[in-house]
Amino acid sequence: MKKQLIELEKIIEWFPDILAIHTRYVKKNRYKIDGKLKEKYIGPLAKKHKYSPKEEIENIYFKAILINAFYSTMMGANLVYQVANHLLKKQSFIDKIINKGNLKGLNKEEINNFFKPSKKISTKTREYKPYSFLTKYISIHSQMRSRNRKSSRFPIYDGYIDLILKNSDLGFLDIKKITGHNLETYTTLYDVTNKLLKRINQFHSWKISFSDLDHILWTIGKGIFKNPHPKAPNRIVKIKEIKKTSKKDFLRKIEEGLGLR
Repeated sequence: MKKQLIELEKIIEWFPDILAIHTRYVKKNRYKIDGKLKEKYIGPLAKKHKYSPKEEIENIYFKAILINAFYSTMMGANLVYQVANHLLKKQSFIDKIINKGNLKGLNKEEINNFFKPSKKISTKTREYKPYSFLTKYISIHSQMRSRNRKSSRFPIYDGYIDLILKNSDLGFLDIKKITGHNLETYTTLYDVTNKLLKRINQFHSWKISFSDLDHILWTIGKGIFKNPHPKAPNRIVKIKEIKKTSKKDFLRKIEEGLGLR
């Protein structure tokens, strides 16, 4: 039986309305406070400064604690400190990727080694994969070093973004079906989202950034599916509903899923 896929090309027309729903959701919830705190505290720390070795690890550790809290990545203090040490060793790479503003010309292996550390980050009971956290760390630094502190040049990865892109027909972008853990390779995630972003900004009068695209995909995933887990119930049923629904009903379903109705 042919797998049901979301017709993302059709939904693109509705992206400005979905972004408006995200703004309402942010205003209603604590994320409005988080956004202000993120700009107030992470913003100054994200700027490039010269620190002593001791100050540098303290600076990175504090930023990691804040990002861990803002995005609910649920790392304990020990894991956060291990991730901070990984970031400390990769400072030159972080500056290089953010200053460049894209992945062109950068070593693919170096990029993927940053997002998937060779040294295990773990506790006595579990291993932690910091991929999602590290994408957010890069994105936030790009955003906070931008002129308006609102637009990042890099995408982030989370369960909802993975869910929407994996279950979408991306043929209009000349992208083959995404399967397995493809998007957990950062160069692949960047390529897919960058093509989508370029397509949107090329054919529509309204322009969006990576930050906007992140908010839109997250809002669709959270509003429609609620649970990003691959084996969550009613996944296929909901995709079928999306294919048949009108714009008005689609936006209403998202609002209901986010508790805005």
